[in-house]
Amino acid sequence: MLLSAPGHMQDESRRPVLEMVLRALETFGPERGLIYYDYISARLPEAARIELEAIMSISVENYQWESEFARRHQAIGHAEGVAEGRAEGEASAILTVLAARGIEVDGAARERILACADLERLSDWLTRAVTVAAVAELFD
Repeated sequence: MLLSAPGHMQDESRRPVLEMVLRALETFGPERGLIYYDYISARLPEAARIELEAIMSISVENYQWESEFARRHQAIGHAEGVAEGRAEGEASAILTVLAARGIEVDGAARERILACADLERLSDWLTRAVTVAAVAELFD
């Protein structure tokens, strides 16, 4: 059915067929799905190809999750992403302060700082980065 999708583009049911194509492509995985997507989209009339791309461009940020399960996990994922971003920012700030002060940071210390996800610890390290004489003192 998937490969016959281009033949159904004049049907009144074009939109459901295009949505079915996208659901089917997801089952193939990214590499194989891309091959099938390319094959199908190259054979679609221009209007159908534009409609398919519009369906695909629905942004996760704008999508209204319908199930309680999805809303709960989307919120958890968002919170984790925000915390991860804050941790990366703190780690980067620590390295920037140390570099600005001319304090050498070896590879192991750099990895330790960048791998840390504990915002409280990173905040403490950032405060210390302003006054330490060597990177080892940061971790004391």
